[in-house]
Amino acid sequence: MKDEIEALKTQKAEAERLAAEREEQGNNFQSRVCIFLNFRRNHLSDGSPKVRALEENLIKYKEQNTKNTEGFRKRLGAVNSEKSELSATISELKDEIKKLIAERDSSRAISAPDASQQLSAQLETLRQEKAALEQTLAREREERATIAQVPVEGSADQAALIVSFYCQTEFYHLSRSSRLP
Repeated sequence: MKDEIEALKTQKAEAERLAAEREEQGNNFQSRVCIFLNFRRNHLSDGSPKVRALEENLIKYKEQNTKNTEGFRKRLGAVNSEKSELSATISELKDEIKKLIAERDSSRAISAPDASQQLSAQLETLRQEKAALEQTLAREREERATIAQVPVEGSADQAALIVSFYCQTEFYHLSRSSRLP
């Protein structure tokens, strides 16, 4: 408990010290203002050349500041108008994007069944073409088989002729080899 009382007394003394410093600073500032005003009254009269030069500089400064401010306001106005135009354009484009997205989504919803129907139709067409090609292939095979089975006229004569020719050639070769020394 005694420690708390001591701590509170220390805090109170610190607060009083800070309050005194601030009061002194405030008085110091007020005294500076008073000194400046007295200096102005005593040393700078309205007719002195320093005052006139300062007033001319002040007038030039105010005019330049006014011109700069007007130029800034004009540029700021132009930028704000451009910003509002761009904002309007952005909002229009966002609306258009929303419309396009809705249109795309609706076309997707509609085209999904159409696409499956188209694919089914294509599949059926391909199946029909396959069946027709298989039938054509079967007919071609049958025609080739019947052509292969038909006996060729004179084929027996041709075979006999080939055999006799072969035999003659062999006989010729054999007779020649017997004549060789």
